[in-house]
Amino acid sequence: MSKNKDTKVSTSNKSNKEPKTPVVHGPIDVLEQARVESKPAAMALAATSVRPFNMDAPFVHSVVGNAWAAIEPYLSKMEELPGFDRERVMGVRAASSALLLVDGRIPRKSPASASQLSEATSARRMLVSAAKPLVERGLLDGAIIDRAAGGTSFLDVGNGLLMIASEFVAKWSKVDGLTVVTASELENAQKLGQVLLQSATPRSDRDDEVEALEDERARLATLVIEGWTEVRAALGWFRRKEGDVNEIAPSLYARSGGGRKSDDGDESDESDEGKASE
Repeated sequence: MSKNKDTKVSTSNKSNKEPKTPVVHGPIDVLEQARVESKPAAMALAATSVRPFNMDAPFVHSVVGNAWAAIEPYLSKMEELPGFDRERVMGVRAASSALLLVDGRIPRKSPASASQLSEATSARRMLVSAAKPLVERGLLDGAIIDRAAGGTSFLDVGNGLLMIASEFVAKWSKVDGLTVVTASELENAQKLGQVLLQSATPRSDRDDEVEALEDERARLATLVIEGWTEVRAALGWFRRKEGDVNEIAPSLYARSGGGRKSDDGDESDESDEGKASE
């Protein structure tokens, strides 16, 4: 990773050192790897092209992960479309995972409560229990599940929840229907994991650190939006007769029960579903 572009440093800081990255003591290597893969493209975005962050990161990660198996059969056809941005599309899954991690690293104004830690611990225990038979069938990575189960601190439980929920999401096309775990439970687990991680984030050099993380989060979200817009536009062309693009690749904003809404620009990007990339 480039040390020159990773973060913004406050003008009040006379040194050339970038803000410290929060120390991760728990096992979250899968999401960290996604961040490593996505960061160069994210930081290469022109500042004028970066969109304000207005998304629900766990929901976005779940949408992309759950839909990918249905999208994959169309990827080779998509590459034949004029102007199709293959790099953006192929990087959208990693970018959504990195977004989940970075969003969870931004400190909360109020710390997590003991009751939230208890709820998160119970959620992790449930997911670990549900994962074991799937591991035995070779459907989930047992090493990831074992590492996610360790530790009792806010950081350990937060990392573990994000990790195990992300493993379920990544393999959802294989395990859906074979587990009692629901998509909404996975999304809730990711939210709880974020709350605990945000509470555990070091507060030293907070202004510089938060500014850098918020900038990275906005850049990753921009990559996800641009890649998903490409996917939906291409699918809109291939599935124009069926008209089911919203079932295959749902909007990153539309959801039942409310939630964050996009601004006008974001909604317009995902509304042009019937056209292929120009």
